[in-house]
Amino acid sequence: MAILGGAFVLYLFTKGSNPAYAKIGDCVQHQGSTVKVVSCTDADAEYRVIGRFSGSLTSRCQEVTGTTMTFGGTTGSRRHRSHYVLCLTRNRPGSTAP
Repeated sequence: MAILGGAFVLYLFTKGSNPAYAKIGDCVQHQGSTVKVVSCTDADAEYRVIGRFSGSLTSRCQEVTGTTMTFGGTTGSRRHRSHYVLCLTRNRPGSTAP
């Protein structure tokens, strides 16, 4: 039971920073070829998510006013893989609007 509980805590911890679970209004830190979800009050919060789409077409972010960067990723297992795109804008400290 302790192993199961530890695995659940690890899942919740990694889910929190995983960009696959980012939603509009969340903030991210750009890290090389990926992004990591962080608190919007964190000094490392470079971008705010202003759009999210299923699929792999980053050009869909052209529909989202204010997009300055896009990030595309995948989630799931090899057989059940799904793609997503995040539309990002620079995070302004103190901003609470998505």
